[in-house]
Amino acid sequence: MHRHLIPGLGPSQRAGGMPWSGVREILDLALQCPDPIRLEVGEPTFPTPEHIVQGAVKAAQDGYTKYTANAGLFSLRTAIAKRYQRLYGVHVEPEQVIATAGGITAIATTFIALTDLGDSILLPNPCWPNYEMLCALLGLGVQRYPLQPEAFIPDIAQMEAQIDDSTRVLVVNSPANPTGAVFSEDILKNLLLFAQKHGLFILADEVYDELVFTATPYRSFLQVAADEPHRVVIVNSFSKTYAMTGWRVGYAICPQGLSETLARLQEAFTASPCAIAQKAAETALEGPQEIVAEMRETYRRRRDMCLVEAEKLGLRVIKPEGTFYMMIDITESAQPSRDFAKDLLMSESVAVAPGDTFGPQGEGFIRISLASKEEDLREGLRRIQRYLGTSPKQI
Repeated sequence: MHRHLIPGLGPSQRAGGMPWSGVREILDLALQCPDPIRLEVGEPTFPTPEHIVQGAVKAAQDGYTKYTANAGLFSLRTAIAKRYQRLYGVHVEPEQVIATAGGITAIATTFIALTDLGDSILLPNPCWPNYEMLCALLGLGVQRYPLQPEAFIPDIAQMEAQIDDSTRVLVVNSPANPTGAVFSEDILKNLLLFAQKHGLFILADEVYDELVFTATPYRSFLQVAADEPHRVVIVNSFSKTYAMTGWRVGYAICPQGLSETLARLQEAFTASPCAIAQKAAETALEGPQEIVAEMRETYRRRRDMCLVEAEKLGLRVIKPEGTFYMMIDITESAQPSRDFAKDLLMSESVAVAPGDTFGPQGEGFIRISLASKEEDLREGLRRIQRYLGTSPKQI
């Protein structure tokens, strides 16, 4: 008799071995608390713009209530290709674009397409925990390359020691969750050279590409890898840029020849993204873009306010150059970050993401979301400082 048919033996090793996100753990605890300050989740406070909502309404009325092609609506894929021409001056064929049910599906199918059982994924440390969760479910090894703690940028020399013959994919996330770091063009070029040297594919997670605060224009990996297009898969999403987290539309831009594989793999997961949500995403791309700039400037204003407030309070923070996240150093406390986050929630009613959920180098930090209201951020920082003043200290 198969083990999974025997009552009481529980889930498979893969399912049981998947790490639980510390962000969700704190979120679940926060839902049980009366009126907490919510700084743990990257959820835009903005509603989805009305013209996008109306695009979805029209799509439903026009009959977009059926399956679409596995790769998504060709009209959406064309609009995505035009976006990259408009923003980055790179030519993308619509056939290279695969619309997915959120960016996470694009990442999952890319991992499957580029690896076999026993292969490894090279992840930044710290990084978004869902990468590691996927690796556990797909039977892939996890290797980590360190990000320098002052600015959270990679050191190529240290990366050399992190890989072996099993390494297949290098994950690059810029702008980065959880750190807010934005990699310069020189760093991206060095990462490309590293991938070339070791025969690695690159998965470039660019979900926050329009939430950048630097004076220097953001560079997509498609621009940097113009001479190596077969090596890079770009993953992006509508969730953050257009405040569409619940619509679940993302996409991958693949090298020629790989897109058909991703579309075929998607059949096993979701068949295709929701047709109505795809039309809403198409409306987002073809409609006015001023709302994106308005949201970005709001996040920038909140970041700048938090930097000022943190300095007043004596909190050490790492200045983010993009996204809507900020890392706060809690090493003066003797508590592990997970315990710190739980106790902070219980004693000060402030929910934050524990740094350890983002990898070993996240320990000693907590992450707050600048997508929260300004008054919540201000009061949340004050309570974090107060808790640090009463929590156990390093001896």
